[in-house]
Amino acid sequence: MDQYDIVISKHFQNVKVIGQTNPVIRWYAVELKYPAPLNQYLVADNALIHDLMNIKNQKVNYIVFRNLDNQICHSYLNSLELIINQSDHDQYFTFQAQGITGLLFTELLHKHREKIGKSVSRFPSNDVKYASRDSQSGAIMTYLAVNNGNVTLQQMADHFGYQKNYLSRLCKKLLRLSI
Repeated sequence: MDQYDIVISKHFQNVKVIGQTNPVIRWYAVELKYPAPLNQYLVADNALIHDLMNIKNQKVNYIVFRNLDNQICHSYLNSLELIINQSDHDQYFTFQAQGITGLLFTELLHKHREKIGKSVSRFPSNDVKYASRDSQSGAIMTYLAVNNGNVTLQQMADHFGYQKNYLSRLCKKLLRLSI
């Protein structure tokens, strides 16, 4: 990871940082209590975050956002940190934390195709048939990265439960790759 990268996940439990002598990591846990149809209100109308928030499995899935040259995202994180570190959590605490998290997600989604590190993110990889285009392309890129690109079209098709010809057309459409 690079400085200022942001990783969002639904199921992080333990994080171990390897390779940094003095890593600076800010960790926030915010419980998002919006039910499935309303969480689009929280994160605007973006299927990528919606897919991540509504996965049913308990596997660790995450999205890495890179190239965050503006400071808006980090200002939201600073605000979130101030709210979380308050000693008295009253009835408005959850509302504030969720609202700022929603603003952070919305800012991350501006030009998100340029910001998402598809090869280093872990998308809900096997459930791509009905996922958004971004989740589909991210899962395919993750699978390719994990296997160092040493897979056949048939192996990929089997992994995702697609026919080989359909996967080839899908990769051409989503990734502009001819395979």
